[in-house]
Amino acid sequence: EGCGRGWTQYFTPCLTGTEFDKVTVLPVVISVPYGPNLAQYKVSVPILKAADVCGANFEFGRCCRALLDSLTPLYVGKMVLVATMTPLASVARDALWQKTGRGARREGFEEIVAQAVTYAELGLVLGPSIPVLMPLCALAVLTLLGGRLYSVRRFGLVIHDGSEPGVSAYFTAGCVMQAVVTWGIFFDTL
Repeated sequence: EGCGRGWTQYFTPCLTGTEFDKVTVLPVVISVPYGPNLAQYKVSVPILKAADVCGANFEFGRCCRALLDSLTPLYVGKMVLVATMTPLASVARDALWQKTGRGARREGFEEIVAQAVTYAELGLVLGPSIPVLMPLCALAVLTLLGGRLYSVRRFGLVIHDGSEPGVSAYFTAGCVMQAVVTWGIFFDTL
């Protein structure tokens, strides 16, 4: 609805101009207690009018707000889970790995950097619009790194750098630049 009702451009009743007004008829009786009815008549009450559905009402910046309104619970819930449950699951996985006698588990440095940058990017891009997201994303990065550090010290997790030199730095710089550009696009519509 908040995006100027663009879907109405493809809605057949709006395209054909057919009337689909819905009206209900209510009987009204005016009477005196324990006496005769003084009047009886019917009133038509509109429930749905074509103008209510097909009338586009576009306003600049409204679509971004509608998207943020819809996605805020999703992003906040996701980051709460990422900041709390993901590190616990990772540490539990490393504990089980060690307990089964498979030796030290190996994880790529670029995987950790990609996760941390993704969380930071979400906070940078949507944080100005969803203020609670910034501390949640920072907490997610800290718990990610803290969980990996705990696994290194306690369970012997081996973090290896299997990428070419500079790939991680290039990836990080590209993600940060994309975040800044996206934030600039959203900024004027807030």
